[in-house]
Order: sequence, then C-alpha cells, then structure tokens
Amino acid sequence: MDPQHVRASARAVASPQVVAPTSSSRPTTPLLPAPLPMTPPTSEATAPEPAPPGGLGVLRRYTDRSAPATASASSPVIRRARVKGRAKKQPSKGITKRRHRTKAEIFSMTSKKRFASTDQTLTASQQESGGFKPEAHETGEDFRFRSNPTTLGISSGYHEAAVTTDNFTFFRGADDQGDGTAQLPSSANTGPLKAIADAVVDKSVLDFLLQAADGFRTDTAVTILSAPDGEPAGHSGSGIAQSGQSAAHDLLREACTRILEDPESTTVSQQAITVALGAYVVGSIAPGKVARLVTTSTLKAGQDAIDTWEARRNDAKARVEGLFVTLPEKEQAYVQRHSQAYLTAADSTGGRHLGQNTKPRFKRATSLPRIEKNYGSEVSGGKYDESRGNESTPAPAFGSASDVGLYVTQPFRLDRQ
Repeated sequence: MDPQHVRASARAVASPQVVAPTSSSRPTTPLLPAPLPMTPPTSEATAPEPAPPGGLGVLRRYTDRSAPATASASSPVIRRARVKGRAKKQPSKGITKRRHRTKAEIFSMTSKKRFASTDQTLTASQQESGGFKPEAHETGEDFRFRSNPTTLGISSGYHEAAVTTDNFTFFRGADDQGDGTAQLPSSANTGPLKAIADAVVDKSVLDFLLQAADGFRTDTAVTILSAPDGEPAGHSGSGIAQSGQSAAHDLLREACTRILEDPESTTVSQQAITVALGAYVVGSIAPGKVARLVTTSTLKAGQDAIDTWEARRNDAKARVEGLFVTLPEKEQAYVQRHSQAYLTAADSTGGRHLGQNTKPRFKRATSLPRIEKNYGSEVSGGKYDESRGNESTPAPAFGSASDVGLYVTQPFRLDRQ
C-alpha cells in the first residue's frame, strides 16, 4: 500500500480522543482511558547490574472539546480559580544489550552517582553540571540549550521532549497560593495551554515536572516526531520535512498537561511520574514504518542513525521497561494509562496503542519492540516483534529525575566526546 493511501485510510477512520478539562467552563470528559488490566509479576530476582553508560552517538490537532452530559464524580487536582490581577568519528556502540526483565526494588533517584557524569552524549561541562540547564526551574533562564558540535562533525540543537519549552515557561510562571497549590498564568500561546490558563494545580506535581524536565532532551538531528493521524513530522534541524511539527508538539503539551491534571499524580511516587514522562517521550519518536511516509534519507544525523533508527527506539523502550518493572502494580497501571492516552491520541487507528501489551505475557509501559529491518537510504524499522515483548534494560544509579531523563533519551542523542 502506498504512503498516500495509508494516510488517507488513517484519516478516514480516525476519531479524536477527548482529554478532560476541569471546570464548569471546560468539558469534563474522563481525562484518561479506564485502568488497564494488570497481572502479578511471575518471578522475583535480585537487583540487576547497571547498564553501561555509552550512548548512540500526536494528540490530533488541537480542537475545541464538547461537554459531556454529566461531570466526573472524582475530585480533580486542577480547578478553575477566581481571576486575579497580576574528522569523522563513529558513535559509540551504545545500543545496550537487553534482557528479559525480572522484578527489582523501585529504582532510586537520590544516588550520589549520577548517570550524567558518564554520559558521552553530553559535553564535559554538561557532565559536570548534571545536564543542560538543571537549575532553570529556579533561575528563570531560557530553558532552550544552544546547538553544539558532535563527534560526527555536525552540530545539533535539542528538542525538549517531555516538557516543551513553552510548557516549561508557562508552568514556571505559576503563582504560589501558599496552600499547596499554584495558579497558572492567565494567558498562553498554544491551545493545550490556553485550556488550563488561570487554573489552580497541585504545586508539588507542578514543581516536580519542572525539576524533571531538563534531562528529557533529544538531538534535533535525530528527531522525527509522531504527528496526529499516524503521520511523521521532522523537527527543526532534522533535515526532514517539518509539516505537522506544531501539531506533534501539541501531543507532548497535552501529555504533560494530563499528568498535571490527573488526581493520581498526587498519590503515586515521583518515580512513577518520571516513568510516565519517559513512556510518552519514547512514543513521540516516530517508528521507522511511520517516518518513511516522508523522505528520511536527508536525516541530518546521517546514515548510521538511519540504519539504527528502530534499534535506537527499541533501546529507549527497553530502558523505560527496566524502570517500569520496578514500580508497584498500582503505579504501573498509572504509567500505562498515560502511555496509552498518548499513543491513542497520536494514532487512534494505527495499532500503536497498548492493548496487546496488557496481556499476561506483555505488561509494558511502552508499545512492543519493532523489527529492526534495514531500508537502505531510508530509516530502518518494521512491524511489532512479539518475540521480544518483555525485553528490558536494568537501570543504573540516578541522582535525580532529570538524570533519569538523560538516560531514557540518550539513544536519540549523538556523542559529544
């Protein structure tokens, strides 16, 4: 089937996913899909050895929502407030060896040993500071980070993958109410943020999203995003056609907002929120099968990134799964709901949602791995590979949630040293 027919078929049968708002002036459709079936772990094991540090180096377009007949009975975290004034080098062999996962204790984000300190996709100064702008949530500096050289002889900028730059600036401008809540700014530039402008949210969840955001960055040279209706969108600086890029970023804006709005975000651990961020970030990178709907031979990162495209995605998925398996069952359900919401919004009819992953033998945070078939000058990647369904990579030590973000997104960055 040719790409034009694929896109036409997807549009013909796609139905928009509704994301719930939280006030009398906004609809109250359920925020997330119903909890997914969970099954107890089948085995126990001791804590795994850390992974090696080397690196390889689409909500539909935002639309107005119609109100449902009845409101949700649950108490929302977010509510409407009164308006108030105010020489070429090959990249390191960083696709880690995956193994079938076993249960381990929940991963730590308070280790004195940071993943950033050995991440070869960071510059020496980034390794020392622990990331890109890890203090931006406190200093007020621009969240974006400048482009810099890679060992491939090209420079690449960065894509803020979990909390987009405008989300970050919007959240950082919230007004502390002094009672454990914060009121978001009254004005915003994008539809997903306008929907929650002037709302009051749980401050601890808001603060945590700002603290975790820094590490979740990919190189623009290695970023082709999932756009609405199962289509791809090259990121600025990727060398790929960028039609649909704004709508693809809306997917991420709303995924982040769903976490902020979800009442469960105040009851689960910070690790669970971090894994939920990682799950939708990995899902936001278009599979090779989707990316090839446009020409990908011009990817700025070059032929190696083209050949290893799906291997990089599978690597990132395995990293998220290694974190996911350590969570308690209730928190795994929380992560799955957010991952499912993102994937279904990106492509409600394309089979990229999590249904198959909730079977007893597949209990995952991300969609299944895909076959790493090579397509010559176009990015690699084929259909789902159920034979690899439960692979995961044991997690190393982390110094913070942002450190986890560096680890999850490392396969989508090029080596700097």
